[in-house]
Amino acid sequence: MGHGIAELFALHGYGVELVDLHEGILAEALRKIGRSLGMIEGTEGKEGEILGRIHPTVNLEEALGRADFVLEAATEKLELKEELFRRMDSLTPPGVVLSTNSSCLSVTRLARATSRPEKVVGTHFLHFPQHVDGFAPPQLTILLPLVEVVRTEYVAEEALELAKELMRRIGKVPEEVKDTPAFVGNRILARLGLEAGRAVEEGFDAYEIDASCLYGLEMPLGIFQMLDAIGLDVAIYVSEYLAETLGEEYRPPEALRMMVDQGYLGQKTGRGFYDYSQGPPEVRREDWRDFDPLRLLAPMVNEACRMVEQGVAGGEKIERVLGLSFMPSGFLTLAERFGVERVRGKLEELAKENRVYEPSPLLRKLSSFSALLQA
Repeated sequence: MGHGIAELFALHGYGVELVDLHEGILAEALRKIGRSLGMIEGTEGKEGEILGRIHPTVNLEEALGRADFVLEAATEKLELKEELFRRMDSLTPPGVVLSTNSSCLSVTRLARATSRPEKVVGTHFLHFPQHVDGFAPPQLTILLPLVEVVRTEYVAEEALELAKELMRRIGKVPEEVKDTPAFVGNRILARLGLEAGRAVEEGFDAYEIDASCLYGLEMPLGIFQMLDAIGLDVAIYVSEYLAETLGEEYRPPEALRMMVDQGYLGQKTGRGFYDYSQGPPEVRREDWRDFDPLRLLAPMVNEACRMVEQGVAGGEKIERVLGLSFMPSGFLTLAERFGVERVRGKLEELAKENRVYEPSPLLRKLSSFSALLQA
């Protein structure tokens, strides 16, 4: 993901120090950036100029010594990121803001690892912001508008506003969110992934579930296409972190764990829920047969209601975040079309087998989802 973010900044005229562990990783990153630039309208003849703004290096000290703003995009492991933030703090000039692209981890914990917690902020680019060898459709490229800007208990308003303004300058829509596990977008996306995984364990296949996402929930990409693109190992890390911070119901499905154990990590290994040896999968409307998309949507709505109850985000914030990311037709708008009674009914049906699906107190009181937009 880091090289996609580097491309985005370079596209908007910024010089970028792209740091990784090995020269080979950097060479592959530049290859992918070059390929991506060839897919973007308006970059014809400018590829060399844009690539010239990116300086690949394995020398972290040298790169950070020149930095005006630092954005970290390492693997989603808290201990690894804490150590990296300690190093970034020691090597970066004192006034520089340090940011993380973490999709779920505590930004507050990362801030505490530094001597400048007031200058640490989250800048979460939902999904990967770049084509990866042509497998990612345009909706999830650098054109995806949303960046969740994460407010910690320590951050100074000046640092937060700087991050927001920088996101605007690279064409993004910054949406401020609280520092809670998985923030807003990924907490609901995690619920979708968990439900889809359980459906696979019940015998449904990835094509049918993804077709229900595309044609039943009006998503730009199916959940398994999305997970394969993100990386199934990353999905495991996120799910395990949510289980530790929010509860056991967020543990990854066994089917997902088995795939990762076998080395099936998604696009990056050529196989995940789909086989990429012949190119990206084509999910068609006719793949959707019996699967009820409400099986996915109802738990997502229940999760949103819990988030409102817990003070994580209001209904309007949730609708805006999801509308700018993986549910462009509107999350609560779509739920309203199904209706409160049908959503509650599906949850009550599922709760007969597992009490985790019990409708939240807020959902039990709702007469319409439009009312949740005011919550």
